[in-house]
This record gives sequence, structure tokens and C-alpha cells, in this order.
Amino acid sequence: MDRTQTKWTRQDSGTPGAPQCAFLQVFMSGLIDAFLANARGAAATVDRIAGSPPAVRAAVLSAVRDSRAIVLGPGEFLPKEVLNALGELPGLVHEPSDEALSTADAGITSAFAGIASSGSVCIAMGPALAAATSLLMPLHIVLLRASRAICSAPPASAEKVCIEISS
Repeated sequence: MDRTQTKWTRQDSGTPGAPQCAFLQVFMSGLIDAFLANARGAAATVDRIAGSPPAVRAAVLSAVRDSRAIVLGPGEFLPKEVLNALGELPGLVHEPSDEALSTADAGITSAFAGIASSGSVCIAMGPALAAATSLLMPLHIVLLRASRAICSAPPASAEKVCIEISS
């Protein structure tokens, strides 16, 4: 692991009243590669794509294939332009009812982080539709930006370190 380009920074957690967290900023593609390999090893289908709205929309269209009913979660960790592009997907159910949620073919959510050591994704379950979109659909598509904090779980005796990947 190349640690020649590291620096400590203090970042606001974004939660009112919460303390600031210390993050180690590390610029290394190895962590993203580890996430991709471990996610694939956990039986996920993983595609690394460009972050432009057309590229994300094309990748999602390819993944949903012939899904007739698609539910889009809140997408709070994606750029607005990407959400706008996904908002025009064919088969997208706008403001789904409970019945529509129970019969939808695919759900699309955004993750706030990916765990490199396991290939797991972290999805906020608080916003409306987040839990239903990620748990009820036969096909769950998770969008994770490479620039999001990707944490590597250390041994139980070690202090947790969050690593931000610059892309």
C-alpha cells in the first residue's frame, strides 16, 4: 500500500450536534480494486462506469433489462444531474403505492459508502423508499460513487479508520 500521499483532515459529519470526525485521506486505487474484488466475491455483479448522467443511465438501463416496474430510491448520495437522468427511465414507478412496491421488478438505491474489506455497501435506511427499494425488489441496483468514503474494517482490536478515495 503506497502511503506517500496521505494527510489528516478534519471533516464535519454533516449531522447537527455530532462531533467532527478525523479522516485519513489516502489517494490509492488499490482500495477501490479491493472493494470491487470483494463485492464480486460476495456474488454481486459490479460494473465500474463513468459518472456522467448518460453513462449512469445507460448502465442502469442495461442492468434492469426488461424490468417493467422500477422504483428509484431517494438517491441522496448522487449528483442531481444523475438523479434527473434516472428519473426518466422507462418503467419507473413515480410515487409507488405499497402494492407497487411489493410487485416492482427492480429497485435502485445509492450507497453512502462501500466497505473495501468485504465488498459491502452502506445504504441509509431513514429516507422514504430507501428500505423498501433495497430489500423488496428481486433486482437491487446500488450506485456507489468512487469519491464516497470507502471504509476498510480493521481488526477488532484496532481503531476504525475511514479512508476517502479521491478520483
